[in-house]
Amino acid sequence: MNRRLTVVLLFIATQLVAQQEFVISAHRGNSSEAPENTLIANQLAIDAQADFLECDVRRTKDGVMVTLHDTSLNRTTNTRGDLRSFNYSQLANVDAGYTRKFGNKYRGEKIPTLREVLNQAKGKIKVEVEIKESGLADDVVRLVRELNMENDVIIIAFNFSELRRVKQISNIPIKYLVSFFWGSRNLRQLQSIGGEYFGPPGVVSTSRINEANRMGIKIISYTIDSERDIRRAIANGQYGIATNYPRRAVEIKENTIDRVKQKQSEILLINESEILVYPNPVKDYFKIKTVLKEAQVRLIDELGFELINFGLIKDLRSYEFNVPQISGKYWLEVKYNTTKEIIPIILD
Repeated sequence: MNRRLTVVLLFIATQLVAQQEFVISAHRGNSSEAPENTLIANQLAIDAQADFLECDVRRTKDGVMVTLHDTSLNRTTNTRGDLRSFNYSQLANVDAGYTRKFGNKYRGEKIPTLREVLNQAKGKIKVEVEIKESGLADDVVRLVRELNMENDVIIIAFNFSELRRVKQISNIPIKYLVSFFWGSRNLRQLQSIGGEYFGPPGVVSTSRINEANRMGIKIISYTIDSERDIRRAIANGQYGIATNYPRRAVEIKENTIDRVKQKQSEILLINESEILVYPNPVKDYFKIKTVLKEAQVRLIDELGFELINFGLIKDLRSYEFNVPQISGKYWLEVKYNTTKEIIPIILD
């Protein structure tokens, strides 16, 4: 086997094994199985063995911090009106069982305070606390400190000013949430205040992940629900994801680790017959330089899952392989007769 190819493949396997650190944050608790931002959803996130539960924090009229995503009670409770028009004592009669989604299964569930959520999580699961309103940073930090949970909480927000304030008064880790239009400027902005985590939407490309890693920033993106996207996030090297389906994500993560171990044990068995992919990295298409005339060709991810099956290619040397608009490290599988070749390929 070609020594250079062996080194490349072993390097890829080493990267994959390192990704066993991949963390899963239960978005608004285990919100696929129970009403979001409730204690039962949080307990189900713990039961699913997620690494974090994520909750959204707002204030009531009298200043009590509670966990609710929307500004109003309309969507997830049996009551209408803005949260800021209710004192906390008035929420005792509000049913947060989200009957529109779950029927009567969780009837009687309440809107919890942030204190209740943190006490529930302490020693069982870490917490991402999302600040949904301006001016909450000081009180959130104060409560986290009071409960001695500075090492168990990440404070997250779209509002950069709130994150800056967190860093001015504490060493609690932060995550900067951004929408679809983001770039290097946002990473530099986070780096400038000593931020640790970055939260963009969707699966992030390896080039962006590498850029963030060079700045000492880890990416935990949102909201990653499909099996395909969870696997892609792991394969691309993200630090983690937020998901509405933590039970599914934990299972996929565990299966992925098993596949990585299997692939690492098999990697030295791969043959090599001077098959060259060019250009590599690949932009829109690639070609193959080889002595072979025909072969079955597939594009697979680093875990062995199929992305594209090109089928039987009759003239390998002249065929132009078009690829979708994705990026990351992949493998090209070329099968001929009883032999299978695996060639590292980078889509840029």
